[in-house]
Amino acid sequence: MTLSRRALLGSVAAGTAAGIGVSAESAFTRAPLLGQRQILPASADDGTDVIYQTSFETDEADWLEGPTIYDDTVAHTGDRSLRYDRSAGDSYVTATMIIPAEAGVAYELTCWVRAVDLEGPAIRGAKVGLDAFSATGWLKGSYSLDVRSDDWVQAQVLFTPPEGTEELAVQLYLYSEVDAGTAWFDDLTLRAIKPRQLHTELHTPSYRGLVIPGDHDTIELRSSVETEDLSAHQVTVSLLTAADELVDQTTVEAAETLDYSYSTDGLAAGRHTLRIELINKATGQTVEAEEWGLEKLTSAPPTYFDRHGRFIRDGEPYFPIGLYHGGLADALETINGTPFDTILPYAPPTKAALDLAEANGVNVIYPLMAFFHDSASAYKPAEIVTEADEVPAILDRVERFGDHPAMLAWYMADEPKSLLHERLKVHYDAVASHDPHHPAYLEHALAELPRDDQRAYVRMLDVSGAASYPIYDDTSDVGEPTTVVRGQNAALANRPAWHVPQAFSWEHYNRVGRFPTGPEFRSMTWQFICEGTSGLIYYMLSRLQQQEAPDVSVEEAWDIAVTTAEEVHGLIPVLLSIDTAPEATLSSEDWLNTLLKSHAGKGYLLTVNHTRDSQTATFTVPAALSVSVRDEDRTVSVGPDGSFSDDYDPMAVHHYEIELVDFGSLTDRTVSELQDFGAPSQQGVARSARQLLTKAAATTRVNKLDEAGQHLAAYRSMITSQQDHTLSPDQVQTLIRLSHHLPTGKDNR
Repeated sequence: MTLSRRALLGSVAAGTAAGIGVSAESAFTRAPLLGQRQILPASADDGTDVIYQTSFETDEADWLEGPTIYDDTVAHTGDRSLRYDRSAGDSYVTATMIIPAEAGVAYELTCWVRAVDLEGPAIRGAKVGLDAFSATGWLKGSYSLDVRSDDWVQAQVLFTPPEGTEELAVQLYLYSEVDAGTAWFDDLTLRAIKPRQLHTELHTPSYRGLVIPGDHDTIELRSSVETEDLSAHQVTVSLLTAADELVDQTTVEAAETLDYSYSTDGLAAGRHTLRIELINKATGQTVEAEEWGLEKLTSAPPTYFDRHGRFIRDGEPYFPIGLYHGGLADALETINGTPFDTILPYAPPTKAALDLAEANGVNVIYPLMAFFHDSASAYKPAEIVTEADEVPAILDRVERFGDHPAMLAWYMADEPKSLLHERLKVHYDAVASHDPHHPAYLEHALAELPRDDQRAYVRMLDVSGAASYPIYDDTSDVGEPTTVVRGQNAALANRPAWHVPQAFSWEHYNRVGRFPTGPEFRSMTWQFICEGTSGLIYYMLSRLQQQEAPDVSVEEAWDIAVTTAEEVHGLIPVLLSIDTAPEATLSSEDWLNTLLKSHAGKGYLLTVNHTRDSQTATFTVPAALSVSVRDEDRTVSVGPDGSFSDDYDPMAVHHYEIELVDFGSLTDRTVSELQDFGAPSQQGVARSARQLLTKAAATTRVNKLDEAGQHLAAYRSMITSQQDHTLSPDQVQTLIRLSHHLPTGKDNR
């Protein structure tokens, strides 16, 4: 190893902090927790391979640098450890071991660490890390949380090196900001983790494994098998009662993707387990297995996410429009009178603050993200000193505040780092086991994580949030929310989402940047909605209040946020509607986001241009009689086939409100003639039929049901008499869809 590489290692480690502390077994593991995947022990091996291991009992020159020596007076096990000393003015150096490595293989580094007499920032301490190198230089790294304890703490890093990796650098050091102090390292192990061959995703039911009457009528499971020899394996899916009695069982040949479905109509109420086994056909041995916990209810609970991803609260669907903030009480006056109805505070609120929120009609997402003993957050509760203190502190808050009317959800983590999921799962199990009424919310850019991490995080959330903060200047990618959300949707198995748009300037984080303009803010918001969010939690109110960047004042920034929130709030009935949407052909342009809905007898097409270019799109809604653009005081022309086109300025948002043909309350009547609608050609027949439908809908709205019925009957008579010699089969089917395949709600009187 060259000196230049070692110097680079030091600068890399100095500028990055990520990783994980010690993992723990859940005190609440059931068989298994409802709605949560449980990985069963393999019958073969433990899936890990030790690449390198040392207790520093023998001399290895690679570990010896200026600040390191072997110390035979302090040890975690054995007789000695590696000691790292730094005095004021000492240069920053890392102790490093280079190990050959492969891209795409997951590596786990564990090492016991203790530290004393540290001087410098209170959040900084001793660390371990892994850095990936290609033949030409550094690629990427991952690093543990800082250790500042005089007791031994096991630091951990889980890292999947990127493409091009040839070597891993295992590093032990005091963080660069620590001016002085001593750390000891012992019992270090580097493992290559063998990828699992079996992976399962419970698509339905999607909320805590609850089969809810009137909402979930099937169990939907997807399995994937990743092995070099699929033909040597088979997969068995078993649905079992709580007493392990077999309800259903299916065995199929292993394949890359397998889908299992079971109707819940005849399923008895109570708990069930869905067990999936990957079996070696030659030996009959179960190679890997996973389980999911289910429960069929006899009535709907007051709070849950339904199969459409909507949050049902007290029996009614609810779409939160919220803001992150430092505290709770001081946010209430600011958002009073605005559409913002939810606050996610970083500081855990008191009962008095929750009472005040309730009095103001504001919901609270209670923060648990700092309930880790090694958290550097100023909001970590004082009673959390060791890992054993974490769950009792969480359960204390659940007991004290879980029944408070202002409570909406629990915030489990804020962009958690890689291996944190093993400890976060313990926190989730505590909340899910003791509070059936409030979901666990997790904000994370899951699409950026390795697939195994994505699968792991599915086990510890009820609702997720993808954050996107792309705006720095006029060239920033305003379409990033679309990319982020689509990636997260692919990573999660049919899970609901409350996404997190940017509502701050990067200048607040000592970077060159600005606050989003009105069109940018609006476009990003509606991208999230069109891609499936069922709530919005903007980041963040305190930054809006500090918005004194040169580009925009506090008042202007707040006006942008409130105006956009008002637009969203006005369309919440549409967003939460589950009425059958009208048949349509939507533009598939890659610059466009679309969401097609139906509500109160009208169609709604919500659209967003997520580029900085002017665009044009065309849509076809065969049932459309007229199309107006909401909040723009204009209409667009509708063609005979129900098509319409519109132009988009950069980042433009257009919401189309569509008047639909609706014959829900009409009966067929006989009409003896079609004198007013001669049809000398196919085009004439189609036009005449559309005129009839238009007149029928128009007369329905003014309550002339007899006349409307005559128009409808004339239309039906026309397509019946003409289809053999005037209309093509496709034209006939298009016209028939207009009357027979439309949603049949209330008539438009």
